[in-house]
Amino acid sequence: MKSLFVYLYIFILFSFSAKAQFMECIDQTRVQPTYQCSQPLFDPVCGCDGYTYRNVCQAYNNYGVTYWTGGVCYGFFLDFYPNPVSIFNPMQLNIQFEQNVFSNLNIRVLDYFGKVVFQRLYQGINRIEEQYDFSNLREGVYILIAESSQGQLWFEKFIKI
Repeated sequence: MKSLFVYLYIFILFSFSAKAQFMECIDQTRVQPTYQCSQPLFDPVCGCDGYTYRNVCQAYNNYGVTYWTGGVCYGFFLDFYPNPVSIFNPMQLNIQFEQNVFSNLNIRVLDYFGKVVFQRLYQGINRIEEQYDFSNLREGVYILIAESSQGQLWFEKFIKI
């Protein structure tokens, strides 16, 4: 009877590992870069490929990710919209750190000539969801820089119209 359980255990173990070998991380038939997710929710997920995505809809429909876990893979993830920004469309900035990570974060906006035109320091944060009114900026191209106290940098270009 004991040997029956051993054989059953070995069978189950090999059947799960065989399934894991055939389960692919990215389903190429699901990749639809132009798919518009109707959920604007900022709820980052860590894909099986090690990349962080804005939410499940984006991971699954735009990139074909087949499985994920909730949260940021490593460091922090930055998301903003719209681009371009205007007087009528202020910037919505969303930032999420890894689970249980609280950090200082320095946000800067540089103009085309490298001059700092906006700066804000957050201390001991895990998540930010804020709106910024850049109506005082001139029309042009700007660079948004986010730097964590761990040294991680994130650069994004945006246009002010």
